[in-house]
Amino acid sequence: MTEVAKPVQLESASEEPYSKEDIAKLIAELNDRPFHIQAIKTKFLDATLKDSTVGTSGGMMDATNPIKVQWEVNPQKDFFRKLKFKYLEQEAKSEFTHSIVGETPRVLAPRENDKLEISNASKKAQLKQVKADLEGLTKENEALGKDVSASYAEMVKETKEVSDLDKEIRELELEFARLRSKYPLEDRITIEQAETILDNQISDMQNMAEDQKAVSSQVEAASTELARTAKEVQRMGRERDREEARAREAREGAEKGDRGVDELCRWYTSAISVYKGLNGVKSMQPLCDTDILLEYILAPGSRGREELTDGADAVKIVLSYDPETKTLARAKLLNHIADIEESVAVAVSRNDVPGLIADILARLRSP
Repeated sequence: MTEVAKPVQLESASEEPYSKEDIAKLIAELNDRPFHIQAIKTKFLDATLKDSTVGTSGGMMDATNPIKVQWEVNPQKDFFRKLKFKYLEQEAKSEFTHSIVGETPRVLAPRENDKLEISNASKKAQLKQVKADLEGLTKENEALGKDVSASYAEMVKETKEVSDLDKEIRELELEFARLRSKYPLEDRITIEQAETILDNQISDMQNMAEDQKAVSSQVEAASTELARTAKEVQRMGRERDREEARAREAREGAEKGDRGVDELCRWYTSAISVYKGLNGVKSMQPLCDTDILLEYILAPGSRGREELTDGADAVKIVLSYDPETKTLARAKLLNHIADIEESVAVAVSRNDVPGLIADILARLRSP
C-alpha cells in the first residue's frame, strides 16, 4: 500500500527564511510525495476490492458505488469527530491550566517538535535499556539474596555446632581436671600396662562368650529334654489314671466276691513265666527311659555260652530307642565278643527288634 504523505510543515515568519537550496529540496520532496487524497483513494479501492468477494451482486463489487463510499465515509466522520473532541478537550485543559498558573502557553515550532521527538525517542531507548539493566540487576540481587540467605543459615548452623563443641570441650576439660586431681600421677598406669589389661579383658570376654554359648546349648538341650519329659509324664499320668481305674474296679470286684480279675492276673503271670521259659528269657529290666536290658539263657555246650566274658549262663543285650520316634536306635552285647553291627544296622533301618533278637540268639545258641 502507498505510504501516506506527511504534510509539509513551514517555519514561522519569525524564523530565518529558507535558502534556495532548501526551497529546491522542498519542491523535489513535494513532487516525489503523492497527494494525501490520492493515498486515501488508493486505500479505499484496495479495501473495497478486498471486501468485494463477500457479496454476489454487481453493485457490491463496484468500487464507485455511492453506498460503498458512504460505508467508508461514516466511520471516518466518527473518527474525526472523536479526534476533534479530544483536541478541544486537551486545548481546554491546557488553557485552564495556564490561566490558573498565569503563564503564557509556549508555542513550539515544527523543527522544535522534531527535535523533541528525536530526543524523546532517544530517551525512551535509554529508559528501556536502563529498565532492562535494572531488571537484570534485580534478578541478580534476588539470586544473590537467596545465596546469602542459604549461606547465613549454614553459618548459623555451623555457629551452633561450634558453640556446642566448645561447651563439650569445656566440660571435658573440667572432667579431665577432676580426674587428674582424683588420680595422682604415681597411681596411673602406663600405656603398655593398659594394653595388657585390655588384652586380658578381651580374652576373658571371649572365654565368657564361649561359656555362654556352651551354657546356651546346655539350656537348649535341657529345654528339649524337659519338654520330652513333660510329654512322657503326661503319658504316664494318663496310664496311671487308667491303671488306677482298673485297680479300683478290681478292688470293687474283689469286695463284691468277683475273683475273675485275680484269676486273670494269675493266668497272665503264669503265661509270662511260660513265655520266658520257652524263649529262654532270664530277666528284663529298664536301665533308663530309652534303654532296656534283656538276658537270654544259653544252653550248655552252645558256642555262644563258651564265648561269654563274665562266665554267666545268659547273654546280656541292651536295646536303645529314639526318644522322639520311639523306634530302635542301637543295640549292643555287654558280656559277649560277637560282632552284631551288621545285624543292628539292618534292624535299625527296618525297626525290626524281634528279627534282631532272633538273629543274635540263632548265632549264639548254635552248637
